[in-house]
Amino acid sequence: MNKWSLRLAGLLTSSPLKLAAALLALAAPLASLAAEPIVLGQSAALTGPASMLGTEMARGMNAYFNQVNERGGVNGRPIKLITLDDGYEPERTIQNTQKLITENKVVALVGYVGTPTSVAALPTIKTAGLPFIGPYTGADSLRDGKYENAFNIRASYNDEALTIAKEVDGMGLRTMGIVYQKDAFGEAGLRAMQAALAKHPGIKVIWTETVERNSTNVDAALAKIATNHVDTVFVVSAYKTESELLIKARKAGFVGIFTTLSFVGTEPLAQLAGVAARGVVVPAVMPSPHTEPTTLSAEYRRAMAANNSNPSFSYASIEGYVAAKVTVEAIKRINGKVNADSINAALHGMRLDLGGFVVDFTRSNNASQWVETTIIGANGKISR
Repeated sequence: MNKWSLRLAGLLTSSPLKLAAALLALAAPLASLAAEPIVLGQSAALTGPASMLGTEMARGMNAYFNQVNERGGVNGRPIKLITLDDGYEPERTIQNTQKLITENKVVALVGYVGTPTSVAALPTIKTAGLPFIGPYTGADSLRDGKYENAFNIRASYNDEALTIAKEVDGMGLRTMGIVYQKDAFGEAGLRAMQAALAKHPGIKVIWTETVERNSTNVDAALAKIATNHVDTVFVVSAYKTESELLIKARKAGFVGIFTTLSFVGTEPLAQLAGVAARGVVVPAVMPSPHTEPTTLSAEYRRAMAANNSNPSFSYASIEGYVAAKVTVEAIKRINGKVNADSINAALHGMRLDLGGFVVDFTRSNNASQWVETTIIGANGKISR
């Protein structure tokens, strides 16, 4: 006779009240296990030259969702995140989005990575009416009010570019070259810097050059750097392309300042470029994951260290953690059925202090303008 048969035999000889209480106690964990999960979807680069961005976003989200599930889920329902690889390519993102909506029946899409990928998927998402929460992009095309179901947690590229322009102006640098990715991300970054420099007219753009997405061919940009001297180069691309540019430009003797946007992936840039990354100025749109300046940072670091003897931390994973937390907080506020409409309604007008980082959707779907400057130092250390 197995242990469950023995327990049941014992129960049958108990009083009716004891029997009822014991059966309820046995049923509770079984009901929890059987509870229908709340299914969320993500499309992100898990392979290819931008893979560390998608991997880290997903890692941060799962760290928070695992915490929630270990504590019984939301109203007894576990959170399930389905992440599909798009390689940072728009066409694959569209296919992933259609699959997540039609086959996986997700109730929300969270933590997409990239401007060209998000922009490509948004028409499909808008038609489906699903909330699009916390994409890893600061592009203006997601912030112009066209998509009522897009909820941006991070600051915009306009906010980041203005921070960079202030820093550059403050250092007395007067000439700039711009290298930007030839897609929606690069164009958004270029527009953002042009708008920022309109407020800092002492800085002149001497030249611009493009690079291809997911490419390490930076020859055209190197030629511009070599033949048209500037004080600073502003780069709008992901870490793989930018690290190649940094290494080759430093080797060729360029001693000016490099600046970039937060999307780059600060940690992989520092890792790949090595000593060539020293002195690169990178805006941060989340509290530091490497120290504990806020309660949120400390909470995130504990979650990432859970069941991990050698945890690693990154700006992308803390952003994923925040996106997950905001999503769960919205779901907790729902009285009734959890679906796309109820999550959208819960997010509109929501304001949260996550412990030193405020998410405020009371005025618009753009929750934050918070930016601080970081610099990559010796041995890849990121200083605030």
